[in-house]
Amino acid sequence: MFSYYQNSEVCYVYLDKNFPTGSVTVLSPAELRSTRWVHRGWTLQELIAPVTVHFYDRQWAYCGTREDLTFPLIEVTNIDLEKLSAIWSAGMDLRHAGFSIAERMSWVSRRQTTRPEDLAYCLFGIFDVHLPPLYGEGAQKAFLRLQEAIIKDSTDLTILAWSVNDRISPTELAPVFGALARSPAWFAHGRSVAHGPATVEPFRMTNKGLRLKLPLIDFKDDPSKKMNKSCIAVLPNCLYARDTQLLVGIRLRASTRSTAVEHDWFRENFSWSQDSSGRWRPDCVVRKEDLMSARVCKIYLR
Repeated sequence: MFSYYQNSEVCYVYLDKNFPTGSVTVLSPAELRSTRWVHRGWTLQELIAPVTVHFYDRQWAYCGTREDLTFPLIEVTNIDLEKLSAIWSAGMDLRHAGFSIAERMSWVSRRQTTRPEDLAYCLFGIFDVHLPPLYGEGAQKAFLRLQEAIIKDSTDLTILAWSVNDRISPTELAPVFGALARSPAWFAHGRSVAHGPATVEPFRMTNKGLRLKLPLIDFKDDPSKKMNKSCIAVLPNCLYARDTQLLVGIRLRASTRSTAVEHDWFRENFSWSQDSSGRWRPDCVVRKEDLMSARVCKIYLR
């Protein structure tokens, strides 16, 4: 379906609200937020795939183009439409235009679908993934299947830059987490991480977990974490978008205190905080020069 929108000459968006007609005033963020269109999963590709988009209200009164509504749409959707505009103008495929996996996941993190699995299926085209829909498998399995397909063709470690946030129901929470996210909502702050140029070894999913090679930094100042065999795994090509000298890391806990299986690790959650300007920043970041003290290990992330 994504290719249909991408190859179209124009896309007409129907908004399910009535707005004042005969006015040159651009729709406000509040007016756009009141429509179902900005909250639905499948309508995301109507926004980002076509070259030209025209908006109409419930009475088919004209509301403007995507360019006319750029800034209200950015505020409501948290999608960098200005960057996308340059891609459309150049005739590029947005799926290969430098957006990190985490940022693309964030585009659907606050959207809903009628069928739970569709929250993953509506991302297939955005990631150029071809998988059969299996309704009944459940939202988590569908999203895990999508991520496993993505990592077969990508070494973008931002796919690990997720965190559980307060929008997740208590039934989904656990003290430790697997390698991959259970929901797109866990990428709510994905726009704050960028895919960097560093080369990393290919990684893959195995029956022991996600197998990858990463720099590990031990907790030297926290005896309790050192005793529990905790460390930070640095993601070399995952950058904090506001300061590209900072690499994003994830907290790991050893599966056992035995040194015989020291290479088996569980993923722990990390949190985000807002700076003085209201921008989100991951709490687990490492400066590039700190990699000098890291040990590079092959690990299994369960």
